[in-house]
Order: sequence, then structure tokens, then C-alpha cells
Amino acid sequence: MLFKGVVLTAITISPIQCHSKEPTKAQKRFNTLTKGLKRDKALLQKWLETHDKLKMQVSQSLIPISQEIEAMKLEMLVLLDKCYGNKALTVRQKEKLHSFIQYLADTCLNFDGSGVAEEIHDRYNDITVAEMNQEAEASFKAELEDLFGVGLGDGFDFSSESSYADFLGAVNDKKEQASSDKEQSNKRKQTPPKVKKKSDNEVLESQSIKEVFRQLTKILHPDREMDEAKKLQKSELMQRANLAYKKNDLLALLELQFEIEQFEQQKLDNLAKDKLLAYNRMLQRQRKQLKEEIALMKQQISHEMNIPPFYDTPDDAFFFLNKEKMILDMAKAQLEADLDSFSDIKSLKQWLNSMKKSQLPTREQNMIDELMGDIFDF
Repeated sequence: MLFKGVVLTAITISPIQCHSKEPTKAQKRFNTLTKGLKRDKALLQKWLETHDKLKMQVSQSLIPISQEIEAMKLEMLVLLDKCYGNKALTVRQKEKLHSFIQYLADTCLNFDGSGVAEEIHDRYNDITVAEMNQEAEASFKAELEDLFGVGLGDGFDFSSESSYADFLGAVNDKKEQASSDKEQSNKRKQTPPKVKKKSDNEVLESQSIKEVFRQLTKILHPDREMDEAKKLQKSELMQRANLAYKKNDLLALLELQFEIEQFEQQKLDNLAKDKLLAYNRMLQRQRKQLKEEIALMKQQISHEMNIPPFYDTPDDAFFFLNKEKMILDMAKAQLEADLDSFSDIKSLKQWLNSMKKSQLPTREQNMIDELMGDIFDF
């Protein structure tokens, strides 16, 4: 019988084995592709299954402690600002403290919405936050005008949704005009569109996957089954076959053939060379698409959770999150100790004396840290 009453699941394609000679190059390639596809499918499934777990770990473990650290940094900034006016500090100590306050104020600007960091920043810098924002807006405005070729005007307001809407409308108008001009130009040329002819390989590939699908439908069509239990099993398998055919998923179709024992091992051994090559081309494209799906999933997780995208497996991503948690715990403990210590002016003076000027973080270092953060976030 070709179809058994009990359907085995998770049966995998065995590598092609020749009974009388060594496997050909095409057969070895088929083996490599099927094994690789199975690994990639399992990896993608694992990323999909662990996506929510990773998100939960970030939201429940990393974000809260990060917020605590941000609050402590702002508290440290306020404390050092108060200490700066203490007469017990020497000129040299105040110079060091001034540099550290500048750096810390720049850091706190990234998350503080209360205005405290901005107010302290402006007292320790020659240029205010408002002036920096104006310069950044002017530069961004010039880049937008350059990129889209549309003037924003002197009254453009970056905080206004209507200003952006007017700008986008002007950009769309320009695109539509350019498209209309191109269409008119094409009509004047009156060049008939070229019809791409399918290559022999494309025709063979299409025929091959259709042939595999037809073989399955002959065996699995539920209307030809009288037994109700088997009819239900065939309906489920037929749904899988339809889905695989719709996706051009050759591997899934071949696995179905093995699952119902319709496709014998020797049939693969004796498969015509041109058909085997067609199988290999389809499997190669399928594996490429699967790798792209994995890359997109990793990029999405990286964007959502600030996990570097170069980790290969979810286990690596969890390891990274656990390591980040340890680093954050140490940073929090150090901040707690520093806040307690620096509340005593004598301890602060001792710390400033122990610090060489070259060791103190600068505003330039803050910019480098932000740049590196952006790179890893991408």
C-alpha cells in the first residue's frame, strides 16, 4: 500500500545513496541543500518561538534597571552641580569637576524630559541646548532640501505636523510631475514592451515541481477515500501539499512524499540528471529565501531590543541579554556607591585628586559613545 493508516510525522529526507556507485556531484549537492534547508527551517522556527521570550526578558529585566540607572545619573548630575559651588574645592578640582559635569549633562539629555539636565548643561557650556537644536535643524533642513529638491521655506516648523504634511505634499507633486513627464516621453518613443521568454531551465523547474505535486494529489485527494479516519488524515496532508506548492516549497513536497512512502529511495537514485539539477536550483533559491527571512527576523529583534544582529542563534541572544544584565547590575551598584561617597565633599575631593585630567570623560568621548551605540543598534 502506498498510504498507510498511521501517518508518521517528522520523517526527514534521507541523503541520496547509490547502491552500486559513488553519488554524483548533483546528488551530493542535493544532499547538502536538503540538510541545510532543514537546519535553516529549524533555526527560523526557533527565532520565531523565542521572539516573545526575548522581548519579555528585555522588558522585565533590562528596561527597569536601565531606567533606575538613568534616574541615578540625573541624581548624580544634580549632586555634582551643587558640589561645584563648594568653597572647599580648589581651582584644579573644579576644572576636573566641570569636565565631568559637562559629560554627564550631555548623557542625561538623551533621556531627561524634566529640563533639569538642559538647565545644568547650559550653565556649563558656551552653547545652549536650544542653540544646538537650531544648528541641527538647519543642517537637517538643508539635507532634506538637497535630497528631495524641494524648498522648506523660512517658516518651516519641525514640531508641526502640518509643516511636514505640506512638505510631503510638495515632494509627491514633484514625483507625480516627473512620472507624468516620463510617461509622455515613453509614449513618444512608442517602444513595445519586451516579453521575457522563460528559459529552458525555468520551464523544467516549473514542470518538476508540478509533477511532484500531481503525484501527491493522486494519492492524497480525500474524495477518493471511503474510510473517514483516513479521509481526515489525507485532508490534512493535502492542505500541507497545497500550501507547499503555493510557496514553491520543493523540500516540503519531497518530505510529504517520503512521509507517505510514495517516493522510494531508489527513485531518487535513478532520477534523471536534468530533473535533479532542476531540483537543486529550486532548493538553492528556497534556501536563499529562508536565509533572508532569518536575517530579517534577526534585524527586527535587533531593532526592537537593541540586540546586535550578528548573533547566530537565540541562545546567543539570551547569553548577550544575561551578560548585559550583569553589566547593568554592576553599573547600578557603582552608581549607588558613588552617590553615597560624593555626598561627602571630602570623598569627592579625594576622588578628583586621584583622577588625572586625561582620565576624565569629555564631550567628544560622549559623542563617540553615542556613535558606537548607534552602530550596534543597527
